Amino acid sequence: MTAADAMHTGVATVGHLQPAHEVLRFLVSQRISGAAVLDGENRVRGVITVADLAAHAVGMEKDHPARHLAELSNPPHPDLSWQANFEDETPVSQLMTPFLVRVHEATPLTEVITLMVQTGIHRVFVTRQDTLLGVISSLDLVALLGRILEGNPPQEVN
Repeated sequence: MTAADAMHTGVATVGHLQPAHEVLRFLVSQRISGAAVLDGENRVRGVITVADLAAHAVGMEKDHPARHLAELSNPPHPDLSWQANFEDETPVSQLMTPFLVRVHEATPLTEVITLMVQTGIHRVFVTRQDTLLGVISSLDLVALLGRILEGNPPQEVN
């Protein structure tokens, strides 16, 4: 089974100049935790997550994206303001992680899972050369596991 077998297409994207408050509303309305960030020429330049936006809203520096939610639940400063500024005009390009963790569509799914576990990330983008084909999220992997346990694994695409 490869990355192409587990990915879903129709990747959520936002523009690099979109303000933080618009991106947050988009993510919440779509019930997703992150989106790819496109530049002015529709090239993928990074990823923005709810955790990135939440950390920015409470004034936390971005030192390690995977730790944002844990830090928010146990703030380092007792006087940290929890008032999120939902009208923040900061362009998402200033808040995003400026790279994507990506794999080729033919990457074995076992390698994708190992990558996600070792790095602590929740989504991997699937590409062919520089073209974004899809995304595999941790929830996609849980759904796939459920189908396998029910005896209904997806057919491999080769």
